Amino acid sequence: MKDNLNLFTADLHIHTCLSPCAELEMSPKEIVKKIKKLKIDIVAITDHNSSLNIQGVRDASRGLDFKLFYGMEITTREEVHLLGYFYTLKAINDFQKFLDSHLENTDNPKIFEEQVIANGKDEVLGFCKKNLYMPIDLSIEQTIDSIHSFKGIAIPAHIDRMGFGIVGQLGFIKETLKIDGIECYDRNSEIAKSYLKRYPTLTSSDAHKLDDIGKRITIFKMKDRSFKEFKFALRGEKGRRILFL
Repeated sequence: MKDNLNLFTADLHIHTCLSPCAELEMSPKEIVKKIKKLKIDIVAITDHNSSLNIQGVRDASRGLDFKLFYGMEITTREEVHLLGYFYTLKAINDFQKFLDSHLENTDNPKIFEEQVIANGKDEVLGFCKKNLYMPIDLSIEQTIDSIHSFKGIAIPAHIDRMGFGIVGQLGFIKETLKIDGIECYDRNSEIAKSYLKRYPTLTSSDAHKLDDIGKRITIFKMKDRSFKEFKFALRGEKGRRILFL
């Protein structure tokens, strides 16, 4: 009996020129051109501690055949990188307003001039005056609870990377942590294999330059490319699930 489900490729960890560690070539228009060339079905923009360039990518992608998820890579007080994904642009923008009160301001041009806000035509709109290099003043537990309060999904990033990965920073993942899954670079790494059976696992590029987009992807078996189906796949509900190459 046919299950009416389809396979979709996804890269759910992409930075723009707003992230201070990303290349300036990671502009909304250029990112969209690369996604179109690679024919990726679902992508998420996940800048460090900020959602300010999501609108630019959204505008640049109008009329194109891929689904854009709204995300962010938050640095918690413990310097753990935590991915948050949100159902709507309004939800992530509301979360941003909340997060801004937990971020440091900066007047240092050496910092904010590397945090470029751009529109869908790659025109520079300004610079983010929050210090996106720095962690917020919330613990990982508080950050996860905050993401969930805005109906978002919380997933520790690159758990098998020592720098800013949850295992590298804290030594292990507490079973009481209310996360919705994990992300790893390599499912065959010893750290990843320790947690694969416990959590749904994503693999994404963590792209900071154009050539990295799509280098690591996750395949989802779902009815369509909606955020609702994404949540079903993370939970393994209704036949939806996560696959790997």
